[in-house]
Amino acid sequence: MDEDVSDLLRKHNMKKMASKLNEWNPKLNLDTIGLAYLTDFYFDACYPGDDFYTVSKEEFEKCLAIMYDTVEKLKTIE
Repeated sequence: MDEDVSDLLRKHNMKKMASKLNEWNPKLNLDTIGLAYLTDFYFDACYPGDDFYTVSKEEFEKCLAIMYDTVEKLKTIE
């Protein structure tokens, strides 16, 4: 595996992964802003700190929409 790709996967930064995938396959048009939003929640959930909070229903629904959109786009990769 390319060292650059291995580094991306280890860091769990969905925005950077999406940017790389968009670079390789521009037709994907993954939502890097939305995935940056999800990455923030990922780190908060894995490493809760003093500023940890429970997401609202609206935030949860936004995260679900971003996730489902991303999954559908990734399914198109051949």
